[in-house]
Amino acid sequence: YYEGRVIALPDAVFHAEVSMIGADALSFIKDKMLILFNEKIAETNPDIANVCILIKNQELLSPVCPGNLLILGGDKYRVTAVGSVANKNLESLGHCVIQFDGKEIAELPGNIHVEDLGMPEVKESMKILCMPNN
Repeated sequence: YYEGRVIALPDAVFHAEVSMIGADALSFIKDKMLILFNEKIAETNPDIANVCILIKNQELLSPVCPGNLLILGGDKYRVTAVGSVANKNLESLGHCVIQFDGKEIAELPGNIHVEDLGMPEVKESMKILCMPNN
């Protein structure tokens, strides 16, 4: 579901749901950055979980790539760059760093860069979708 509508998830490149917001996770907003990690990290490394937006039910159906549309709750951003290991990390760890700076070359291998359109309001149970550029 997205804003009360059913979205055909087979069309999605990636989907997840925010399960918890780490105590210090929103401190990165001033740096135009969100760190996503699968919620299971809280069991093995609570220090990392503390600075992350913890997600669940994530599924990478095809690689995230520039031009895709990243939807965070009701906010939409065009993907501008994808680091060399970002898709691998999303698939295996449910982890990536989203940078809201519009850079066209990934700053770090695990980063996904999106348009600089302001930061989303992150809430628990918020849906995260990445859709192909249609």
